[in-house]
Amino acid sequence: MAGKRRWGWFFLLGTVLVCLVGMMPMHRAAAAGEPKETKHVLVLYSFRTILPTQTEIDQGLRAALKTGSRHPVDIDMEYLDIGRFEEAAYLDELLHLLRRKYAHRRLDVIIPVFDPAVKFLLKYGDAIFPGVPVVFAGEFKQFLQNLTLKPHMTGVYVEPELAANLQLALRLQPQTRRVMVVGGTSGADRVFLSWAKEAFAPHSGQVEFTYLTDLSLAELQEQAAHLPPHTIIFYVTIFRDGKGQEFLPRDALNLLAQAANAPVYGVWDTLLGEGIVGGSLISHQEQGRLAGELAARVLNGENPGHIPPLLAPNRLLFDWRQLRRWGIPEHKLPPGSQVSFKELSLWESYRGWIIGILALLGLQTVLIGALLITRARRRRAELRYRIVADFTYDWESWENPDGSLNYVSPACERISGHTAEEFLARPHLFRETIVPEDREIWDRHLAHRQQGDLPQEIQFRLQRPDGGIRWLEHVCRPVYGDQGEFLGFRASNRDVTLRKHTERQEQQHRDELTHVMRVATLGELTASLAHEFNQPLNAVLNNAQAALRFLNRATPDVAEVEAALKDIARDGKRASAVIQRLRSFLKPGMMHLEGVDTNGVIQEAAALVQNELLSRHIATHFTLAPYLPPVRGDRIQLQQVVLNLLLNAMEAMEQTEMGPREIHLKTEQENPDSITVSLKDTGRGLTGEELEKIFEPFWTSKAEGLGLGLSICRSIISAHGGRLRATANADRGATLLFTLPLYQRDSDEP
Repeated sequence: MAGKRRWGWFFLLGTVLVCLVGMMPMHRAAAAGEPKETKHVLVLYSFRTILPTQTEIDQGLRAALKTGSRHPVDIDMEYLDIGRFEEAAYLDELLHLLRRKYAHRRLDVIIPVFDPAVKFLLKYGDAIFPGVPVVFAGEFKQFLQNLTLKPHMTGVYVEPELAANLQLALRLQPQTRRVMVVGGTSGADRVFLSWAKEAFAPHSGQVEFTYLTDLSLAELQEQAAHLPPHTIIFYVTIFRDGKGQEFLPRDALNLLAQAANAPVYGVWDTLLGEGIVGGSLISHQEQGRLAGELAARVLNGENPGHIPPLLAPNRLLFDWRQLRRWGIPEHKLPPGSQVSFKELSLWESYRGWIIGILALLGLQTVLIGALLITRARRRRAELRYRIVADFTYDWESWENPDGSLNYVSPACERISGHTAEEFLARPHLFRETIVPEDREIWDRHLAHRQQGDLPQEIQFRLQRPDGGIRWLEHVCRPVYGDQGEFLGFRASNRDVTLRKHTERQEQQHRDELTHVMRVATLGELTASLAHEFNQPLNAVLNNAQAALRFLNRATPDVAEVEAALKDIARDGKRASAVIQRLRSFLKPGMMHLEGVDTNGVIQEAAALVQNELLSRHIATHFTLAPYLPPVRGDRIQLQQVVLNLLLNAMEAMEQTEMGPREIHLKTEQENPDSITVSLKDTGRGLTGEELEKIFEPFWTSKAEGLGLGLSICRSIISAHGGRLRATANADRGATLLFTLPLYQRDSDEP
């Protein structure tokens, strides 16, 4: 009884598993078809919109959210500016605005940027955004140590490496005796300055420190312009100077650095390029990237309370112009340093051009030397030189967003026969030069381009004013500015006329070789084809003699004569059909793709070798799937493939002495896009080594064979977009299979 219950449980469990496995594709298909839910993110910036630090964080934040979130992300931004407006009335209005604005909008993550926004959420977040996960960015380690984070909060914090940057400056300039520390008078300025004093205090015996904080910017410039030798300036921030004038810190730095007679150091990457030498700098874009990655993890389902806050690493960044200005060699920089704003040398700027010119000069030298050998070599060298001269440079252009042309390279005249000035004056001239039959290709390309879907490349013909035709290969891509603004399209047009002619000649050679193999194949079937003709011809002769006998009787038997004549007509049609099939099979020409009945191709090819099969005592079995859709192919070339496979199967069975001689031909549609044809024989089979080599040109197992038949068959199937392969049967013999794509009536015919 217990055994029966155990088997019953196994049966029930197996049934459930089968049902689940059967349902999995349906669930996957349903999930793939459902639109993904959009996630909503609110970014709260502490200050006004123009701060570069917030812009840098925003760039890193958006890039990380776009790549890290499994859902589409909608980002809202608010600029609290509570550092400048601290009045209670402003705060009340701000709270009222945020509460009403987002009352009916579900938020998935809030990202406060910098300490004021973080403290704002700690104090008011539960009232206006209850339960919404928080991922902060730009918080300082010094502030974070004094905050009590809530369970739904995590984020990214930074630590200004003031002492490390001072040591780095002293290592780069070991003669330094004095350090002038410059800061402003705003609340943030004084906080940062206090951190600097605390960090520099242990080094007071090493160098002399002077703190300048309550002066106007003009007075600071005057002081910086007359510093004694062996002095450096350490710039903290200036949001407001001693006279109450407000600045962006990098604008104040720029004015100060221009006037200073000593190098300036700092700790913020937004100051690089504005006058500081560099150092271990806080990277705002890296903070944004890390915060975006954390926010994406929360959007993807992670609990923010389980993610500890991350310390954003500082980056060793330096300004090459300031290094050169103050005579600091690059080899003294710490390992891993990145140097920006470097002016490249002539070799660094034009290395590709110099190498190209030298290579061209070398090529010219080779060509000139070849010219002196013989007249034939001289002509070939001249042709090679013209090819290099004509096709080294592509036709480049830049199209503005409004469709006008901003730039056209001089190479256009060599290719199109029209000057760059003509194209600049008439932007539509490009389409007018395209051969009318190919303009649809260009118009379709423009339509895709407007939809933002650019193909890899297109090819079309262009007509020159002198009547000549050129093949162009066109590639273009959109161009965007530093702020993401669309600037137009850059395009490259390459003259591929010579390549097209070469491809056409190669195709012609392949078609000729294919035709020669068809003729050779029929040559192997001479005896079989002679029998195919003899049967209807002998029948015609016998019926004609019978008709004469019936007419020569005393009383002519008209009915018998009529029957004999009908037999003659039938056999004549039969002979004519054989001739027609042979004429079609032997007809040379380029590959012509159309809708082809696969079963009909197999039956016609088998009819050509029917007598040969009978004479060799080979039984043929057909398993042809009914109602197959047509494939896209050339009927004659596909007949050639089937006929060649049949002949190979016959040859394989000639080498077997025992067992049945059978060929099984089968068609089936294994997937919606193609038809599979297989030919299975009971011959000697194929070894593992032969399976890899039978499709190689000139490899054959027959003493008198050329080894081209299967190689050409594979080339034909590949040209049709299919695949030909061979397998060894489990019992005896081998199976050759090939696939053919279905015919699409709206596809472009060659």
